[in-house]
Amino acid sequence: MKFRQLKPPEAQHTIKVPLELEGMDSTNKFYWTIDMDETDDKLQLALGLFYDLGQGGISDPQEAVYWYKRSANQGNREAQTALALCYQEGTGVEVNFEKAVYWYELAALQDFSIAQCNLGYCYEVGQGVAKDIEQAIYWTKKAAFQGLAKAQNNLANYYKIGLGLEQSFTKAIYWFRKAANQDDPIAQGQLGYLYEQGLGVTKNEKKAFCWYEKSASLGNTLSLCCLGQCYHFGIGTEINFEKALECYRVAATCGDDIAQYCLGMCYDYGDIIEEDIALAFFWYKKSAEQGYDFAQFDIGRFYQHGICVEKDIQTAISWYKKAAAQGNQLAVKALEELE
Repeated sequence: MKFRQLKPPEAQHTIKVPLELEGMDSTNKFYWTIDMDETDDKLQLALGLFYDLGQGGISDPQEAVYWYKRSANQGNREAQTALALCYQEGTGVEVNFEKAVYWYELAALQDFSIAQCNLGYCYEVGQGVAKDIEQAIYWTKKAAFQGLAKAQNNLANYYKIGLGLEQSFTKAIYWFRKAANQDDPIAQGQLGYLYEQGLGVTKNEKKAFCWYEKSASLGNTLSLCCLGQCYHFGIGTEINFEKALECYRVAATCGDDIAQYCLGMCYDYGDIIEEDIALAFFWYKKSAEQGYDFAQFDIGRFYQHGICVEKDIQTAISWYKKAAAQGNQLAVKALEELE
């Protein structure tokens, strides 16, 4: 029994402003108000961070926005980016994507890589600005060439899927490696996938395993799931069912939808653990509710045939339709047979 092909890890776009100012001890930020001019933009930024992060037990998002605005209006690019993120996420202020773009752009024009990366994301998805892939690539590249790992990861993903650029797995590998060498777990997981599939690089399952392992050690649950598959099927390492189950369980418990599906399959087929249809249904349902199409198909299958649940064709059709809407051909075929 082989699992269906895992989806590669997705690129992560929006990232937060660094929490510390260079040369500033975070424990002293609040008390510096005594010694520094209140019109100082760096102090205002520090106060914004103090209230934003709840340092000293004082958390006040609205007060944080107040100080970010004062600093941002003086041209502080870090404060402009922090303020943009507040508008983007609705922290201390109502969500306003247009204002987020406005402040990101001001900081990006000052060559602040984090703002450039986030602005690129806004252009990519059309958030607060008209969707414009060329602009997304432009700003992402500027941040990537400055060495920002998240931007390098995003640029690599553009090359991998051919979004606004000619598809090039070789260039994707180049940029993923740049980010991975900075311990970006998403880029490391992507490298693992590309080595496993032999895309843009000579297929090397041992290297794939190593990159999945590095990524998983940094908390990437999808890479942990991929690591589980490596142990399950002997991809780049010896088969070890115990370790495979451990990887699946940990990732599934952390909420990874594909790991939940894999764990469900283990209980469903009983190949590396004792069969338990009730637990199979439980984990399939967890995954399906997060939108994973193969899990949605299997939940439909359980309802169609009355496996572990009362037979319910209408509920089965409902789940099949969810999976089919994502292009799942098994679900499409199941719907055709029921109709």
